[in-house]
Amino acid sequence: MKKIFAKLVIALVVLSGIPTLGLAKTASLSEVITENSAIEAGTFRLYANRHVVHDVFLNTGFAEIILEGDGDTDLDLYVYDNNGLIGRSECRCDSERIPLNIYQSGNFRVQVVNRGNTYNDYSLYVR
Repeated sequence: MKKIFAKLVIALVVLSGIPTLGLAKTASLSEVITENSAIEAGTFRLYANRHVVHDVFLNTGFAEIILEGDGDTDLDLYVYDNNGLIGRSECRCDSERIPLNIYQSGNFRVQVVNRGNTYNDYSLYVR
């Protein structure tokens, strides 16, 4: 059903000549982007076999990154600092958690990867 709906929306956009209809910006697995369009506050859409990177500021101390998908595909979660990967969660589900001890406040990159064949609407939380 999602595939049919997605094809219908794409067809409507192409036929109407409106290039931006609020569709999420996504990238192939070999690209990194820092933009995503919100479906509603705190919820994002990630299309099949794509990933997106969210820039997040974390303060010193304990932090937890929580990802909750809509149940349709396998989502994986990765957290990077300036030196590289510092946390990952790769279960065969779309609910992921990464607990972190942050030793220096700063900007971190949180990558969400959709391993499935359809889109997944997900929420991302930082505690």
